[in-house]
Amino acid sequence: ASALLDLWTQGAGKFSDVLATGGKGSEIYATAQDGLNAVSDAMFYVEKITKDMKLAMPAGISGCEDDTCPDDLESQHAKRSAQNVEQNLIALRALFHGSYDNADGVPGFDGLLKDMGADALAQDMTDTIANAIEVAANVEGTYADLLASDAQKVVDVHVAVKGFTDLLKTEFVSTLDLALPKSAAGDND
Repeated sequence: ASALLDLWTQGAGKFSDVLATGGKGSEIYATAQDGLNAVSDAMFYVEKITKDMKLAMPAGISGCEDDTCPDDLESQHAKRSAQNVEQNLIALRALFHGSYDNADGVPGFDGLLKDMGADALAQDMTDTIANAIEVAANVEGTYADLLASDAQKVVDVHVAVKGFTDLLKTEFVSTLDLALPKSAAGDND
């Protein structure tokens, strides 16, 4: 993790500089929009992996022919599925705001949306991320135990995450003129 952080923030060729120079000499991104799309694509991890695979499949919402499918849970032996989902959401919030501590002046998607006059969307996305984190953090017990006794609690986390991903797939990509990642292009939920 430290090595990845160093690649992002330090020395010649740091990724933040590569991203910032998109369209102006970046060897990776021909345009600034290409760089923005690449970072936006990373946010779709929460859509496809966290929401769909880590929550919907085990909770029996999709991809499961039974009421629940606990065998589809992540972290079967360590029983850390709930904590992993919460950490996915915390990382998403950091990516959206540009930092883990939501520091002022740090460029993030929230600021970009505000600069484009989409203050309400920036606030809605901020609120839905915060709500999803709160719902995920307040789950007591393991997802495996909950799927056996009160699967609705896992469904509630899914619903909270979906609140954000619905905005991500629609208003967010439209407002910033971003391309949907190929993995999300045919998704209709």
